[in-house]
Amino acid sequence: MTERANNPLTQSLNEAVQHLNSGNWPLARRCLARILQAEPSHPVAVYLQGLCELRQGHWQEAEHLLRRALTESAPPQVSMDLAHAFAAQGRVMEAVECLQQALGRMPQDLGLRLALARAHEAAGLLDEAIAGYRAVLAARHDHAESRLRLAALLTRMVRAAEAQQLLREAPLHQFIPAERAAWSHQMGQALKHQRKHVESLRYFEDARRAAPQDRQILMDLAVLLQHLRRYEDAAALLEERLEQQPLDLDAHLQLTELLHRQGRDDAFLTSYDRAIARTPKAAPLLSAKGRLLLRAGHAAEAMDAFERALALELANPAAMAGRARALEALGDFDGARRAHEAGVAAHPLNADVHIDAAAFLLRRQQPGRAKELLLQAIAARPTDQAALSLLVLCHRALNEQREESWLAGYEKLIGVYDLSPPEGHATMLDFNRDLAAYLEPLLDDKREHFTQTVRGGTRLHDEVFGNGHELVERLRRRIDEAVAHYIAHLPIDGRHPFTSRRTAGFLYVSSWSSRLLDRGFHLNHVHTHGWISSAYYVAVPEACGDSRHRQGWLKFGEPTEDFGDCFPARRLVQPMAGRLVLFPSYLWHGTIPFESAQRRITIAFDVAPLGKPLD
Repeated sequence: MTERANNPLTQSLNEAVQHLNSGNWPLARRCLARILQAEPSHPVAVYLQGLCELRQGHWQEAEHLLRRALTESAPPQVSMDLAHAFAAQGRVMEAVECLQQALGRMPQDLGLRLALARAHEAAGLLDEAIAGYRAVLAARHDHAESRLRLAALLTRMVRAAEAQQLLREAPLHQFIPAERAAWSHQMGQALKHQRKHVESLRYFEDARRAAPQDRQILMDLAVLLQHLRRYEDAAALLEERLEQQPLDLDAHLQLTELLHRQGRDDAFLTSYDRAIARTPKAAPLLSAKGRLLLRAGHAAEAMDAFERALALELANPAAMAGRARALEALGDFDGARRAHEAGVAAHPLNADVHIDAAAFLLRRQQPGRAKELLLQAIAARPTDQAALSLLVLCHRALNEQREESWLAGYEKLIGVYDLSPPEGHATMLDFNRDLAAYLEPLLDDKREHFTQTVRGGTRLHDEVFGNGHELVERLRRRIDEAVAHYIAHLPIDGRHPFTSRRTAGFLYVSSWSSRLLDRGFHLNHVHTHGWISSAYYVAVPEACGDSRHRQGWLKFGEPTEDFGDCFPARRLVQPMAGRLVLFPSYLWHGTIPFESAQRRITIAFDVAPLGKPLD
């Protein structure tokens, strides 16, 4: 045995690596502490300490240690791990800068170049990301990860045909089985987004056979089967997923929505019941089921679900908040107040618990205490749309008119655009007639989504943007122009939770189309995952032209009906075919019902800020 191998520091280092690889963090720390006690600046030990914190999700501690380990001679992995710590804290531009600096020192390192491309993509610098992935492929034609990531990005950017060609050029004989499965998945996605659904199915089935445990493949295949109107097969696939992973809450929700839209009331929430019977860790399932029972108006059954969840997990925050909401629905307002107070006491740093309690206090006309809780929640999550929506109501209830006007911006922050005809159409009348005729057959579910806001209508089950709808994509170019104009002309105020998020670019985080029938409407709501939200009117009943009764009009400022009549609408906007309305996602909005045999068809979307902030 060599002298180097007998060195106690080397032995401790080897032991630390073994413990790190096995996930034994305490023993890894103990070995590293011995090294650093003897040599406080030992670069490898400092780096491994940072890696230990990184793998446990202790981002700030990891950042501090990895900064210490990042010397001029440090290997590329140190920079990549430090960038990971930045990105995990939401500091994506710092991750980009860190990797750019490292690549400047080591320009030939493909690992750094790939990591930088991924960071560019996360930061919304999509052209730079594409250039980075292509640079890796130019150096290594067989680099599977770069090819697959680039194809996924191109598909997301409505360049699915380009993604398909990129995938066809892949040297599949050099791919390992996992990479071949991912290739089939991405090829299926590229074809799906060109509405080549039958052809896409073959690739999805290949991917599924090659990687039967891959969740994303299964979930995407379930969506594709719905495009093919194979609803029973889609439901069976989601049920298969839940047999494997009974705690997959998103799969439960997708299955519940699908069965509800198809009129399967006999199966309502049965997937939750089967999963609860199979797992001892059922508190999250019981809480999720309770929330849906509340939405369905079954408060007593919801209470039972929350009580069972708390019996399994005494301080489960979702169950505590849900139990309080169920007590309120049952008319036990004192019990609900005590339950919310207990939740806040048990979870003083949990923003969701504070928001639920504040909403209850507002409904009970106690806006002062509600405002205190909301300010605490916003301090933890400054862009939380639910918290901001309730804060607007607090300002109104406390007669803080200046604050309400500043935050809500009913006049300044609601933009109304009457769009010009997209390419290929002389008038918006002609375009919207063709678009309505195209969308109507797609909106053919038996009824609305259970958890969405449509009442008396239907909604597409999949994204409407980037899904191969040619007329929609023509319209989107006009929408792009309007959104860019809206952002560029927002008031400049670095203190404002909405306008301070202005960036050089933007990203559509979700998009959908809805159809309302006679007496249909949208419940009042906010969009918790957006920054800017919208409504574009494709087809509007003649009844909406009545400025006296304002049937079908879009209203702002009125919350859900459980707040009573204390908060009437602050502004109404008339819907017109070809009109786009843009507004902050936290603004309460809904529609007035209309009476007409004519359809009301809309496209809507949520936007997130993307790229570098504007000055």
